[in-house]
Amino acid sequence: MSIKTTKFIIAPLRGMDQRWQTGPNYAYNIEDMTWSDQDSWKTSDGYRRVVGPYFQSDDTNANQSPIPNLEYYDDAAPPTSIHWFSQHGTALQWIVYEDTDGALQYFNGSKAPSNPRTSIQNVLGNLETRRSSTNKLSETTYSMYGQNLFIANGLDATVVFDGRKISRAGYQDEPPKPRAFTTTKLESEGIKKGVGYENSNNRYRYAVTFVNERGQESEMSVGEIITYDTSEVSSMAALSPGNSEFYKLSVCVDIPIGPPGTVARRLYRTQNMVSFAQETTTTGSSQSTTTINQINELRELAYGNEFYTVKTIPDNVCTLVVDVVSDVELGAFFEPANFGPFPTNSHMLAVYKNTMFVADDFTNQIKFSKPLFPEVFPRNNLFDFSDNQTSKITGMYTTRDALVIFKPRAIYVIKGDPLQGFFSQTLSTDVGCLAPQSIREVPGVGLIFMSATGFFVIDQGTIQAGQQGAVFKLSAGIRDLYNR
Repeated sequence: MSIKTTKFIIAPLRGMDQRWQTGPNYAYNIEDMTWSDQDSWKTSDGYRRVVGPYFQSDDTNANQSPIPNLEYYDDAAPPTSIHWFSQHGTALQWIVYEDTDGALQYFNGSKAPSNPRTSIQNVLGNLETRRSSTNKLSETTYSMYGQNLFIANGLDATVVFDGRKISRAGYQDEPPKPRAFTTTKLESEGIKKGVGYENSNNRYRYAVTFVNERGQESEMSVGEIITYDTSEVSSMAALSPGNSEFYKLSVCVDIPIGPPGTVARRLYRTQNMVSFAQETTTTGSSQSTTTINQINELRELAYGNEFYTVKTIPDNVCTLVVDVVSDVELGAFFEPANFGPFPTNSHMLAVYKNTMFVADDFTNQIKFSKPLFPEVFPRNNLFDFSDNQTSKITGMYTTRDALVIFKPRAIYVIKGDPLQGFFSQTLSTDVGCLAPQSIREVPGVGLIFMSATGFFVIDQGTIQAGQQGAVFKLSAGIRDLYNR
């Protein structure tokens, strides 16, 4: 008699149970994971712990009773963004990070185990606390330019870390205008010269700029006009240097003090805006065809905003400058269009062809600096990507041939150079990038990034040629996980 039996086979459970309806933000918690068609998700070695907890000790209690060791991050806010900082050909290197409290720190392993964490101070010696970004897909951005590290989070002013301290990048506002308030004459050897012409009316305009320790110059202040009669100066016995035959006409200028981080100021001046042409009279007429006042008005209109260098004041202390430079001895011409403030709300930074490119979270514009001056942004140096893809810029990445710009559903490239000019091209209006931290260049493959529908790659030849359409999807094996 046979026994009735039932046999069933359970297949090995592999892959992922997709019946679980996940939220759209759950993928944020996946860190350093790999997936293959033949197996399920697994943790890569990048997050596998190979050492025990790190403890710091108190080196001030060497001769006292021992105290319990403290796990390093038990008493500190955890990092939210990290950058590996190096200078002088990697001779100096450590980890710079921002914690959840908005404080900037750097971790110097050579000082372990006593106190490897150091808080970064500003130029005034105070701790720098910033607002920590809550956007997990687009956190604080770090970008090296030369030996300096630029740090931007989209909330506070962009700062620069030079390995010892941080200071604000560039200048936000133009300086207060100087005040030219008196004239005199100073004893001199040789011919009579100085500011203006002798025994006549003179009219000048003065302006000033600030210079920080990295040689970055601010915008020019509003010009201060001074009008004076040198015939009165020449007749003032109290101001005359004895009975000297030779003297220089001079103007005293009161200049402003710059903000913290300023190491010098530059004084600028126009040429004389008063003409010394004689009135001309038409033959047979008793009326002048061109008056001196008309000539002066035309001269001020033409030259009233053309400033030339008078001198550089190599400090941020003194406030009184005496100008004795004649018009023919003035220095280089100042072109206001070549200067501008560092953009506010800067969130993304990239360096391409010795030029700093900056984007924010509120506009479709990318602004770029004056070449070799990463903190000076002329107001006309910008690209506007306000096309049918009106969403904000989500990423920038520098390759050998171009600067690649990402939106959620669009990709652009910026090419060219500072001498010939930069220009932009469109690569795609169908796919874009959501997470700037996912953008990486893989040798032999191309530029890989994560979009709303999976991982994509841009061929390097496509970037170089600036052609549309050559954007390929890599994550076809897990497509259903993104198309839910």
